Amino acid sequence: MSFVSDSAEGADQPTPRDRILDAAERVFADQGIEQASLRQITTLAGVNVAAVNYYYGSKEQLVFAVLDRMAERINDRRHKLLDQAEERAAGGGAQITLEEVIDIFIEPYAFPGTRNYGRLLLKLILNSRTAPNEVTNQLLSKHFNPFAARVVQVLKTVVPHLTEADLAWRYFFMIGAVLLGVSDSGGVGRIQYVTREHVSPDNVDHMMQQLKAFLLGGFREAAAPRKG
Repeated sequence: MSFVSDSAEGADQPTPRDRILDAAERVFADQGIEQASLRQITTLAGVNVAAVNYYYGSKEQLVFAVLDRMAERINDRRHKLLDQAEERAAGGGAQITLEEVIDIFIEPYAFPGTRNYGRLLLKLILNSRTAPNEVTNQLLSKHFNPFAARVVQVLKTVVPHLTEADLAWRYFFMIGAVLLGVSDSGGVGRIQYVTREHVSPDNVDHMMQQLKAFLLGGFREAAAPRKG
C-alpha cells in the first residue's frame, strides 16, 4: 500500500488527510483511544503509516485533530442556533424558552446531518473519563467550556427560580444524561439489557424525545428546602 499525496486525489475525492481523520473517528470510537492502533486506522483509510506521520506527526496529534474536528462541528452548530434565537428575541420576537435552550443543547446529537459524529464524539469523551488525558482536557477548554458558560447565562434568564448552585447541578446532570443517552444509541445498549429488549436505543428520535422530557422536568422542578 503506497503513500498517496493530496495532489494525486481527484477534486471530488477525499484527500488522504481527510480519509485518515474519517477512519480514526470510527476506530477510536470502536476501540477507544488507547487501544486503537495506527495500523487499524491506516488500513481503513487506505494509506500507510508514513501518511499519518507526514500529516499529523504522531498518534496524539491525530487524536487531537479528530476530536477537534468533531467538537468544532457540534459547537459551531449550537452557537449558530443560539445566535439565531438571541437575534430573534433582540428583534422583538419570541423570547428564548427553556425548551428551546434544551433543544439547542441536544439538537446536534439528534440532527441527521450531525448525529453520527456527535455520537462518536460522546463515546470518545466517555472513554476518556476512565483515563483522563491532556488531549480531552484541551478539547473541553477550547470548545465545550465556552459554550457551557454561554448556556448557563441563558438558563439563568429562563429558569430564574433556580439558585446558582441548583442551576450548576442541573447543567452538570444534563451533560451526564446526554453523554449516556446519546452514546448508548446506535447499537446494543444498556437500556436493552435492563428492559429485556423491550426498549431499543436504535430509535434515536424516540430516545431524544425521552431525553428532552427528562431534562425539562429536571430544570422546571425547584429543589426542596433542606430540613434542619
